[in-house]
Amino acid sequence: MNCILSLYDDEVGSLYTMEVIFVSLVLVFGAIAGLTSYRDGVVQELGDTSVAISSIDQSFTYNLTIGGGTVTRSFTDTNTLTDPAGAAPAGLSLTVTATAE
Repeated sequence: MNCILSLYDDEVGSLYTMEVIFVSLVLVFGAIAGLTSYRDGVVQELGDTSVAISSIDQSFTYNLTIGGGTVTRSFTDTNTLTDPAGAAPAGLSLTVTATAE
């Protein structure tokens, strides 16, 4: 019991404890900022990947000759998804519509 009371009254390491708290605080704030940047980068890359996949052109045309006639079939793929530089990631809507209060 005497040992516990002597440890309770000891104030030798109090400055060291405050330094650890401040360093830990700086590390936590840095980790939060770093993880936010990481998240934004991952979302941007996923948007770029979706644009790349949607840019695959699947248009086709073929001619089929049956008997004396020719039948032409075609499909034109329309690509409407774009990702300009500096814009929000493609495929994500970051707008919030205003509502009456």
